Amino acid sequence: MPISSTSVNASSSSNSVVSKSGSRLAPIQTYEGHEGSVLCVTFFQGEQRLVTGSWDGGVRVWNRETGAQIGHALKAHTNVVNAVDVSPDGRTIASGSEDRMVRIWYAETEGLLRILGHEGTVTSVHISPDSKRVASGSRDGRLTVWDSSTGDHIRTWKAHDNLITSLSLSPNGTHLATCTRFEKVAFVFDVTTGERSRPAPIQTYEGHESLISCVAFFQDEQRLVTGSVDGDVRVWHRETGAQIGNPLKGHTKTVHMVDVSPDGRTIASGSYDKTVRIWDAATEELLHTL
Repeated sequence: MPISSTSVNASSSSNSVVSKSGSRLAPIQTYEGHEGSVLCVTFFQGEQRLVTGSWDGGVRVWNRETGAQIGHALKAHTNVVNAVDVSPDGRTIASGSEDRMVRIWYAETEGLLRILGHEGTVTSVHISPDSKRVASGSRDGRLTVWDSSTGDHIRTWKAHDNLITSLSLSPNGTHLATCTRFEKVAFVFDVTTGERSRPAPIQTYEGHESLISCVAFFQDEQRLVTGSVDGDVRVWHRETGAQIGNPLKGHTKTVHMVDVSPDGRTIASGSYDKTVRIWDAATEELLHTL
């Protein structure tokens, strides 16, 4: 999600999405139209549109300011949509579903570009910053990296023994960071080398007091950030696995989302404590609470 003064919340108990701004978290817009609970949401890079996925199996695009749906619902999944992402150029949308499929859509024409099959339920998707690759993770712990232009497998392997909750491709698409439901460790894999069966991670990141729930790369590819059930946010050196600086403390509940600004100066973290916090990556100072 792009870092801005606006945050978007999706609720598993509601058929709507709420866009919020400011310290009191008063909604500035809502987005209603799904026939089932909204499970995932992300912004387009320009921040004027957002995309949602729902229990109803549909994917919808919205105008941020007006709350109006843009075009038709993207319908092809036969089960719950667990994850959505948008390419940095805004041309394509990726959606992952309980139907074991990743679908790639043309954002403007609403056409279906690719259908990418998984052996298990898809729980997370991410389009690389250069838009050349798509990564997906599943409930059975399997990771797949695809060529977004051809739909070909670049790598598929059984990386974990349980559900993958979050993943992030590095900006050049060569490294993949992951975390799972039941571990206090984050992992990075080299997706360009090794055997296809089950390559070992090239680095692990340990230090959180509880399970790691989300992970994201910095643009420099030398750092990554994690959020945890312990409420902390931590920054790591990719190559050494060492923690950089102190934990960013402030959230009172699970951190379920982290992201880094393109210039690497700020980190955003979203939590079940109903706040989004913006941090200075260099000084570790809390800049804003939304």
